[in-house]
Amino acid sequence: MYEIFEKLLNERGITAYRVSKDTGIPTSSLTDWKKKRSKPKFKNMKILADYFNVPISYLLGEENEKVIDKPEKKEHQIQIPLYARLSCGTGGFVDEDIIEYISLPDTILKPNKEYFANYAKGDSMIGAGINDGDLLVFEKTNVLDNGSIGAFCVDNEEAVCKRIRKSEQGLIMLLPANEKYDPIIVDVENTCFRIVGKLALVISKR
Repeated sequence: MYEIFEKLLNERGITAYRVSKDTGIPTSSLTDWKKKRSKPKFKNMKILADYFNVPISYLLGEENEKVIDKPEKKEHQIQIPLYARLSCGTGGFVDEDIIEYISLPDTILKPNKEYFANYAKGDSMIGAGINDGDLLVFEKTNVLDNGSIGAFCVDNEEAVCKRIRKSEQGLIMLLPANEKYDPIIVDVENTCFRIVGKLALVISKR
């Protein structure tokens, strides 16, 4: 990753010190990445991607496509995989898309449940208190109550976070929480539709 970072520095004609000053990422962290004493956390990669106006995948490079090992279980902590994206085409979750594991106390989640996490993208759910860049934690499930917020796969696109609404006639709509966006109407007979998670927790980036 640092080789790509250095390439961007050279292309833009700026120094690592300047990047540190502009982004708030300590120079010591940049030095640790360069000397391979540590790897950057996803939130810092997102900051750098926004700073250089490049996709996170460009910063990751091929060397980061390996599977991230799950850390050892800690007492009163739940280890949750954080996915760069939630791919629907595979029919399940892809280990190669895990960018890190996050630890949360078992007092705010149910220890007997399985969870996954993803960063919110865009502003379609701001009315539900979900902003771009917020960390979303979902409970794995394929069943949701009417009106619940969850993660959904529609055909082979990337999973979306929306509120589900089911009519008495069997119509399924995935509703945004922003009037700028239209609901997604799901044709269950002709569309590959799956519920993959129920929203359990929102951790604001602010």
